[in-house]
Amino acid sequence: MTNIKAVDYSGLSFWNKVEKTDPKYTKRVNYGKRTFVTVDAYSQVKTATSLWGSYGGKWGFKNVKISFQDVSMKDGIQKICVFEGIFYYPGGEFPVINAIKISDDEFLKKIYTDSLTKALSYLGFNADIFLGLFDDARYVNELKKEFSNNQIKPTQEAKQQAQAQPQNEQPKADNDGLEILKKSGVAVKQENGRLVASGKTYQNSSLLKKLGFKWDSSKKVWIKEISKVA
Repeated sequence: MTNIKAVDYSGLSFWNKVEKTDPKYTKRVNYGKRTFVTVDAYSQVKTATSLWGSYGGKWGFKNVKISFQDVSMKDGIQKICVFEGIFYYPGGEFPVINAIKISDDEFLKKIYTDSLTKALSYLGFNADIFLGLFDDARYVNELKKEFSNNQIKPTQEAKQQAQAQPQNEQPKADNDGLEILKKSGVAVKQENGRLVASGKTYQNSSLLKKLGFKWDSSKKVWIKEISKVA
């Protein structure tokens, strides 16, 4: 992990460090007549965590306020959700104001995620997307090569250890995932042959999905079926 004290926030130093986006964390979205590229918000959280530590420690939102307003539009009155908060990080803090239409029951998750992306973009995170560079196929191809070359290849010893792992043990990746959840404020316990998550699950819904958890709407909890817990 990068030493927080060693990060240089002067000029474009920090911007240049975080402006490039790994294409595998992007997708092209069609919205009416518009087509644009979006970045996986959780990849942004991962990058920020590698620089500053876990969310809620040295960085995140504080003094968050959620309100609702009725806005007059062409098709009538539309209710919107307004987000206001202070984004803080080791280099300072600044206010973030955002608003979205209330179109489904996930509007709170959407506005929080969108506000986080907006805040990080002000610091240069994934700036190549917001500057339109992903419209250049050659630029994207060069990024694919660059990030592919930066990936750490497993050693032969690591491969042999993975193959030798007993089949009745929980995979190490699961243990690592549960440890990440714990550090993110999510508590996980075993109940009747499954894992049940509680705590800060709302802020970590993307991570829970990646780790195989599913939302049980009847009991309002995140669960994961398992055969055995290490």
